[in-house]
Amino acid sequence: MLSGNGPAMDERGERIHHPGTTPTTIEEADIERIIRRDFPGDIQDDVRSELEKYGQSSSHLEINRVHAAILKLADGSMDQLKLETANACTDYRDTLLAAECPNDAASGSHDLPADERRSIRRKDEEQYLAWFQRA
Repeated sequence: MLSGNGPAMDERGERIHHPGTTPTTIEEADIERIIRRDFPGDIQDDVRSELEKYGQSSSHLEINRVHAAILKLADGSMDQLKLETANACTDYRDTLLAAECPNDAASGSHDLPADERRSIRRKDEEQYLAWFQRA
């Protein structure tokens, strides 16, 4: 899913949705909702400050999508958030792959039959959406 030249982008720099992939548009309101859901109130400003480190460079693309991936991988841990933010600043594609396609990345699915690849990617999409939509 994140191979070659990366995901297809529209004129606004947003990822173009393809069936079997995560949501194409992640809004700032989604990021705020996830911060409030996953982190205690007394550190939420620190979480926002840490996330702002990704987005400072012209090479930092898909900012809200990457912020969501960082938050998913951090799983409510400020220490992990710092690590994931640093990783994203190095190569955001690795962050997206780990958050959105953990089973696909771990399975080496490119060597599997097409039906198994589809199944793995469907499971990845389901787990991501379950996390994203969690109350």
